[in-house]
Amino acid sequence: MTTAKPWFRSILLLIAVLVGISSATQSRINGQVAIETGGSTFASAISFGTGFLLLVVVWLVRGESRAGLRRILDAVAEGRLPWWGLGGGVLGAIYVFVQSTAVPVTGVAIFMVALLVGQLFGGLLLDATGAFGAPKRVITLQRLVGALVSLAAVVVVGWGSGIGAEAILPLLLSVVAGLALAVQLGITGQVKMHAEEVTGPTIVNFAVGSIILVAAALIHGLVAPGDFRGFPTDWWLYLAGAIGVTYVLIVAFAVRGLGILLLTLALVGGQLLGSVIWDAVGGQVSVGLALGVPIAFLGIVIVHTDGMWRRPPRV
Repeated sequence: MTTAKPWFRSILLLIAVLVGISSATQSRINGQVAIETGGSTFASAISFGTGFLLLVVVWLVRGESRAGLRRILDAVAEGRLPWWGLGGGVLGAIYVFVQSTAVPVTGVAIFMVALLVGQLFGGLLLDATGAFGAPKRVITLQRLVGALVSLAAVVVVGWGSGIGAEAILPLLLSVVAGLALAVQLGITGQVKMHAEEVTGPTIVNFAVGSIILVAAALIHGLVAPGDFRGFPTDWWLYLAGAIGVTYVLIVAFAVRGLGILLLTLALVGGQLLGSVIWDAVGGQVSVGLALGVPIAFLGIVIVHTDGMWRRPPRV
């Protein structure tokens, strides 16, 4: 139950929407970096690498972050945290790589809608199986209907936007990236229980993801040295990593005042709004996009309001 004052909740709600918009902005930035550097591997490495460097600074100046990281490593060494607890960064790396690959082809909004659908179905899968330590939950008819409505939004967006055959694979990969993010959230939740704070798990995720993506970028550069066009010259193209770190930290702070339901809807609303804004700037808004984005949001609302209107059982 949230106890924040109404005016403070309003501020948190606005911040959550802005954070959602920043998430769409991150997609736009990584897509542009992929174009300028010559490949998604280079863009992903820059995004994760800059985010990791920022977290190193946080780790150096914040004692609780250092303590949280120690608790994570101790939990792994003692067997209290399974080895896969350190694998969240692998899934984060997949997300950023797909983001950098898909956005230049599909645009921000189509990528974001497909990503959110993947997250919804990934969440349903985790709830049904209880995998990675997630608590099992019954897949109700309302939640299933909401997920199917969001899936229909992807079809509407793809059909109405007239995307070509070259966009089908990036679109499917975007759904897979959403599934990866859902699993990452489940893993990170387990790690956070051992860390007893939020920055330790984030540092682990960014460290693992950075190692993978920097190695991939180096291999790409060695195998095809002509692909790399150099580092971006515009300073704002280096902000994607910082946006990712800020997103995690603000969400962890805002959930106490807003609750999970309101926070989720505000974030998703901001993500969809931001994606439409960026595509409008690029002249990519279509009838399918205008119809599909509200449908996607409707599906998410249906899923996250499950159980709100059911009467409690009589005692």
